[in-house]
Amino acid sequence: MFTSKRARLAAAGFGLALGGCAELVSTTPAPVEQVRSINGVKWVNPSVTDPRDSVAWGKPEYEIGPTSRLLMRLEDMVSKNDSIVTAPDKPITVRIYLPSIWAPTGALPDAEAAASVMQVCPITKNWMMHATWYRAFPHSEAGDWTMPGGDFDTACSKNPKVERDTMRSLVYLKFDVTQWFLDYPRGRGIDYGLVLRSDQTVRVFGETSPSASPRMTYTAR
Repeated sequence: MFTSKRARLAAAGFGLALGGCAELVSTTPAPVEQVRSINGVKWVNPSVTDPRDSVAWGKPEYEIGPTSRLLMRLEDMVSKNDSIVTAPDKPITVRIYLPSIWAPTGALPDAEAAASVMQVCPITKNWMMHATWYRAFPHSEAGDWTMPGGDFDTACSKNPKVERDTMRSLVYLKFDVTQWFLDYPRGRGIDYGLVLRSDQTVRVFGETSPSASPRMTYTAR
């Protein structure tokens, strides 16, 4: 009789433990995709040598080409390392929106052509919003880029997918930057951001575009 009672108590305790686990699982928040405008954006070009020149930030559009690039950084990415979920079906991406009217003359005529020449690469030197084509920050010679236009890792994200935002009649390029996140923000605890490059002239929407600013997407708890 004593053994039977002990067994019943053990079974009841086991049932309570299972119930507690079930409750814990049920209250864990499900991962949700986050879409955030990239808040650190600086356009660099050899013609812009004054780090305070307003032509280099706060614009609705920018020209990207062999001698003009866009430095981009989501300022609090490292702080979200633990909450971000990475999986084959949950990539971290950068969205670059393309204007429907191409200018100046000579720009690529369609999104597929733009996708074939554009890349997003990890920046490997810290930079400030006063960055220029030649300098990452202006305070000393240590602030010079090793390579004009920005120091970057050649492990770039290429051949982005062309996606259509039918709600707003817009087209954007979707770059998979998951490996950058694993190597830099999560792997090294540093985030110098990414540089948008192009072998040919393309116009893209800038950070002050109300509906088509450069964006980063990721899944987080």
